[in-house]
This record gives sequence, structure tokens and C-alpha cells, in this order.
Amino acid sequence: ECEFSEICGGCRCRAYAAYGDYLAEDPSCSYQPGQYGGKKIQISSEQTFGLEVKLTLAWSASAKERLQRLPGFAKGMVARGVERYANENNISLITAELMQKVREEAEARMGRSFQFTEFNRSVVGATHASPLLEESVK
Repeated sequence: ECEFSEICGGCRCRAYAAYGDYLAEDPSCSYQPGQYGGKKIQISSEQTFGLEVKLTLAWSASAKERLQRLPGFAKGMVARGVERYANENNISLITAELMQKVREEAEARMGRSFQFTEFNRSVVGATHASPLLEESVK
């Protein structure tokens, strides 16, 4: 049994997006059975992608639209991060411009840019580009 089953749930989306086959190997999963002692690994919800989107502040229409363009697995985490930044800086309305500022500051902190075309290459691999995945990141 996979030690990560509580975290990723064995999602077959990447395999399908990359190869058109739900049963194909997930190109981004390097898991080897037993590699982590055979015990299920659990991570707090604050540290995981795929968080439910719960907006607690006012969001402009353009900010909501920008949030909806994100991949589903990242929406909750991005919303929480932007709202945390707004709360820390006494900002009551989330705008697309604020989202851009938060993104730029996070990129500067991490030393790299967040590009979904980059995500696409890392998931699919340099030798295989999936039309399904290409369309989903536009």
C-alpha cells in the first residue's frame, strides 16, 4: 500500500493527461513501495494542494475570475495565501492587482517564477506533450 495514499489519493489525472490512459504510469510520481517505512504519511491541510476554496474577504470580479483560471489543485492554497497577505496588510478587498503583487513577492522569495507551462513540461516530460494538458493550461 502506498504511504502517500492519504495525501494524493492515487489520482490518475496526470497519467490520463500525459498518455490518454488512466492506468499508465504517472510521469511525475517517483514513489517506490516501502521507501518511507510502510507507514502512511500525513500532512496537515495547511501544507497541501487541493484545499477547498473558502473566501473570507471581499473579492473583485476580476480577482475571482483570475482565481478560477488556476488549476483546481492550487485554488484553495492561492486563495488562503492572498487572503493571509491582505489580512496582514489591512487590505479588505482582493483585486487582480493584489493577486499579482502577492505572486511576484512569492516568486521573489522562492527565486523562481510560477508558470503553468513549466508545470506542464515537468508533468508531461520534454518528450511528450499532451494536447489535453496543453489546452488546460491556456
